[in-house]
Amino acid sequence: MTTVPDQERLLSWRDSIEQFSIGDIRKCLNYDLLEVGLVILSLISIDSLSGYFAGQPAARETFVAFVSSRYFPDSYGSVAQDLFDLRNGLVHDYAIKRHRFVLFGRQNEGPPHLAITPHPDGSYIALNREILAHDVLNMWTLFSQDALTDSQLQTNILKRLTDTTRGYLVVIPKPVPVIPSDPKQYRLHTIDGGTVTMPSSATSSTETLPGGTVSWPDPRHKR
Repeated sequence: MTTVPDQERLLSWRDSIEQFSIGDIRKCLNYDLLEVGLVILSLISIDSLSGYFAGQPAARETFVAFVSSRYFPDSYGSVAQDLFDLRNGLVHDYAIKRHRFVLFGRQNEGPPHLAITPHPDGSYIALNREILAHDVLNMWTLFSQDALTDSQLQTNILKRLTDTTRGYLVVIPKPVPVIPSDPKQYRLHTIDGGTVTMPSSATSSTETLPGGTVSWPDPRHKR
């Protein structure tokens, strides 16, 4: 059983994954951006989460084990090594090594997703970009639920989170405005669509700030 701080850490991690890698995939699908970038996002998300699945930094072996697990359709396991090679080729060279894959866009295009298809020059693996992205989102739905209920998976995720050689993207809260102890000492003026705070004791009607000059009413003039 995890402690309350561990549960809070797991929730924070889950929210960060949802906002970044998973959120980026959702945005691509929402805007109908079925390009090669969607394949890269999907494979990198799988690679990253494989480290939490295994409880260690992501690597080829964690990727292969993850896509061969119950979180993905059975068809992924038989081409797991090829998918990792595709990940490396696209990320490092924006290329498909050994011309092993042919990429298709929409769900109804091309041969079945991940089917090994004969070709006059040999064979290729048909990869459907839209189906891959949806499979990653379906994986995340189950994986993120298990992250809060499966004790072994929780142990692995926390082990990966405490690895000092790796980190993960987090959402930084927006800064909270500082309210002066005596509000009468400050005046707020709207300038070019924004709000600028100036000391009420200022004697000049202009002040040069980094990036330009800001003007405000002379404090001696009553409003």
